[in-house]
Amino acid sequence: MYLHLHINKKKYFIITIVFLSLFLLAYLYTNYIEKIQSANPLLFHDCAFKNTFHLYCPGCGGTRAVDALLHLRILSSLFYHPLVIYVVICCCFFYIRIGIQLKKQNGDAKIFINTAYIWGALILVLTFFVVRNLLLVYAGIDYIGELKNYWL
Repeated sequence: MYLHLHINKKKYFIITIVFLSLFLLAYLYTNYIEKIQSANPLLFHDCAFKNTFHLYCPGCGGTRAVDALLHLRILSSLFYHPLVIYVVICCCFFYIRIGIQLKKQNGDAKIFINTAYIWGALILVLTFFVVRNLLLVYAGIDYIGELKNYWL
């Protein structure tokens, strides 16, 4: 199955602005998180899944992964949550692909995106969730370091 997208130069410009805005927001968030948390303590809550089951949820480590990636620590980002690297690679690939198609087709492109990319992301998240928690529970390996004391 494929997702069908019809993109013109105006939509491509909007996509560019959105990507740049997301990059800027991620940078600001990761560099000013401590100030934001101290100013608004009610804004950030502990993970209910982690507090209830003493396991990492499927999304745990995502913010750390973005922070590591923005500081060019790619391997650390991959260990914290591989979905961040996967999404960045996919977005860059499709952004470049759409740009090339717009050049070839005089500003009007029809893009077909295989849904396997979405299934790949889902499988990646679920596999990472299971493996990370199995390592935590059975091997005592907790590279984030928040739950090791509970399982020792």
